[in-house]
Amino acid sequence: MIPFRLPRAIAILALALFLAACDLNPPPASKKTATFHSISYADAEKQRRFKEGLKQANVPHELFTGTGGKEYVKWRDEDSAAVRAVEVSLFGEPLPLGRSIHFGQPYHAQFKKWLKDGGIAFKTQMSEGKEYVVWEAADYPRVSQWKHFPREIYGKAFEEPTSPAAGSR
Repeated sequence: MIPFRLPRAIAILALALFLAACDLNPPPASKKTATFHSISYADAEKQRRFKEGLKQANVPHELFTGTGGKEYVKWRDEDSAAVRAVEVSLFGEPLPLGRSIHFGQPYHAQFKKWLKDGGIAFKTQMSEGKEYVVWEAADYPRVSQWKHFPREIYGKAFEEPTSPAAGSR
């Protein structure tokens, strides 16, 4: 019986040594995929100011040419908070899509008076040196009843809420 136990013992020993050499909890992959964000402002002056603001704030970024020859500014995900701070310092807090408007005078003052007289709540917000009127989404049907309201523009944006095209503002 000894000859039968020896090969079996050797096999068990070999298996134990093999399993001991295996790493059952491998370390996490060391390669990390970088995430990038990009933007292109339609207004050339706004794009120039944004690039200059990033440069002055020492925020790492790159420029690249996208579809149709459009220039984009690209940055790493970990720099997004710094990029947002630059945007807010240059342009103010972003206005809510489809819920804000700026009219030239005399319409701007007339619009605010009409909202107030109609009991429609609103606030004002400065953006790029202009005062915008901002209302709640639920009030759009009432807001759009003002005689000078550009329903053909705002109606479509409000009725089909979508996020803006990625990377374009």
